[in-house]
Amino acid sequence: IYGVGGSLKQAKNPKFTSQKYPEYDSEDIVDRPNGYMCVDSGGTDSDYMESCVWRCDNGHRLFAILMGGPTDPEIELVCFYDYDPDTETMTPVVSPVDTFKPKAEYYSYDLPRKGKDFIITEYFLDTDSNTEHVYTFDGQKHVYAFDRVIKEKK
Repeated sequence: IYGVGGSLKQAKNPKFTSQKYPEYDSEDIVDRPNGYMCVDSGGTDSDYMESCVWRCDNGHRLFAILMGGPTDPEIELVCFYDYDPDTETMTPVVSPVDTFKPKAEYYSYDLPRKGKDFIITEYFLDTDSNTEHVYTFDGQKHVYAFDRVIKEKK
């Protein structure tokens, strides 16, 4: 994804936290205390990326990365990995994305900058509401917790 390489280069600087690009309404963020990073394309047609890390009960880390491109066709991909610090290996793991069965044509994924919930939002174009499917982190993986209906403001 275009732009991710530059952000990773910036992230090598331990003092880097964010940089805004007002001309593009975008921002690069490295939030180390919360284990979060993103390349936000703002309202442009550029690719975007965000990632986050959760500390697991067994000493491992759960790593998620979301990558997308907002142009036609819109493509969004989320991958989850178990990171074993002893062997320094990442192994793909099953996530809510793998079992989610959308009812709406359009949906998106949200990785948390703060907190631990992973959210899948469905956009129902024929109604004035969207549904957020909330998955909470149980110390090893994300498990379905509840649905939340969000009414659109008119």
